[in-house]
Amino acid sequence: MSRRFALFLFAFGTPAAALATDTGATVGVTSDYVFRGISQTRERPALQVGGWIEGSRGWYASAWASNVDYGSASDAFAELDAVVGWRGEVACDWRGEINLTRFTYPGDGALAYTELIATGTWRERGWLMIGFSNDVFASGARGTYVQAGWRVPLAHDLRIELAAAQYFVSPHDYRHAQFTAAWTPRADIELRLTLHAPDANARRLFGDPADPRLEAAIQAAF
Repeated sequence: MSRRFALFLFAFGTPAAALATDTGATVGVTSDYVFRGISQTRERPALQVGGWIEGSRGWYASAWASNVDYGSASDAFAELDAVVGWRGEVACDWRGEINLTRFTYPGDGALAYTELIATGTWRERGWLMIGFSNDVFASGARGTYVQAGWRVPLAHDLRIELAAAQYFVSPHDYRHAQFTAAWTPRADIELRLTLHAPDANARRLFGDPADPRLEAAIQAAF
């Protein structure tokens, strides 16, 4: 989750290292908030805001928010994610990131859970992400999410991304794939069109929110 709003400075070491070296915020609108292949807004638009603050050694804190709609299944009306983590170069051509994310849902506090997420990225092209929680959606079930993807630049402001993933939440595993075309006409503006394709298991578990769908989104960075 890269779209977040600043919470607090998280840093270690000398006082100089504790000074923020970078901050940022984003505001975006999407036609349908889709998380791991599943609609979180029942095919309705979402407003999303976020931001981050990062120390000089790669430690950062961030937060992100979006409206959600789970219908009669929950009274939750928003998702708020708080994150602390580290990111930086780990080897030649490789960057790594590890964070602890707390997912909370105003309107239904019983859904809150925490996930440990690690991501490795090669040359800004390929990536592998693994997320683990021992209490997915506060259900008591362990869940491991694995996603692999590849990014292909077509021009300096246009690219495509392909990703495939599996969510291991025994006995409710499911897979999904996504194809994204992204256009960045300016450094602070991005438009994305994403085709989401969950598998039959996802559709059995979640019904209509797991139907294949197109998501259109625009985001501005500050």
